[in-house]
Amino acid sequence: RTPLVTAVRVSCAQDDGTVGDQIATVTSNLSMGGALLLRRPGMGDGPRWSIGLFLPGESEQVHCDAVLARATPSHIGVKFLNMQEADQLRIAGLLAGVQRKTPALA
Repeated sequence: RTPLVTAVRVSCAQDDGTVGDQIATVTSNLSMGGALLLRRPGMGDGPRWSIGLFLPGESEQVHCDAVLARATPSHIGVKFLNMQEADQLRIAGLLAGVQRKTPALA
């Protein structure tokens, strides 16, 4: 996972296939397979969400489903599902750029 704060819109998916209200939050870190999200009131406890991820410097959101991977009182870790290949490539490019700018630990 790469430390990265970026905006996210999260909607809790209901058992009947509908989704709840969109809740604005942010990532604490991001990887190709998931993200750690700051827990906000109204996000629900999952176990499924619909995600709209705003990548820095891009106008088009990444849309996907997500499932609960872990939870703490302050954060929810999610695993991405059903993400388009083009969106996976956009995240990979962003993460590579962030990692190049991050100084190596001595």
